[in-house]
Amino acid sequence: MKEILRNLARRKLRSTLTISGIVIGIFALTTMGAMAEHFNSLLGTGVQYAGTAIHVGPPAAQQGGLLPLARVAELQRVLPGSPIIDIPLTHNTDVADTWEREGENKEYFSLFSPRGYAIGVNVVVYALTH
Repeated sequence: MKEILRNLARRKLRSTLTISGIVIGIFALTTMGAMAEHFNSLLGTGVQYAGTAIHVGPPAAQQGGLLPLARVAELQRVLPGSPIIDIPLTHNTDVADTWEREGENKEYFSLFSPRGYAIGVNVVVYALTH
């Protein structure tokens, strides 16, 4: 025990830096744990408030996710002469997975990719012809 105390006293700077690093590390771990617990409680409160399923849909005036033709004409009046750009949206679907998982799983590819590629071809043909 005397030898430990003598070494600590002999190399004061190294001992101070080592102890400071340990204290800062413990403080950082404690703080991160507290923050994780706080975020978990916020998420739990959000799930209780919103329920387990959150419905995302178009505004009440729109039918489905399509833009009514009246709105297209209105947009063309705002920007005369500019083309209307079609943007296909596949929010919360697995269409992109059917294109990118080709090499991962042969069964997944055989089951889902034909429909996914069909959707992709339809989008490209529609974009080129309209």
